[in-house]
Amino acid sequence: GYNEAKRWIPVGERLPEIKKSEHWHGLKSDQILVKLKDGNCDIAFAYSSVIDGLKSVCFINKSTACLIKDVIEWREI
Repeated sequence: GYNEAKRWIPVGERLPEIKKSEHWHGLKSDQILVKLKDGNCDIAFAYSSVIDGLKSVCFINKSTACLIKDVIEWREI
């Protein structure tokens, strides 16, 4: 709901819904806002893939397409 979209959600509590199929054998979330350990924020997508049976989730910067490390929280935009 509306209130959930405005709340920062710790990545340890729940990850974004990752459901859009991508050509590289993975799934992609809708655009989200992520907060980093240093307090900065970025607009990103969450990606999920399975490699050698292990599920992996990462956050990619919308503008630069670079991996974003140290994401602590996220929220819908």
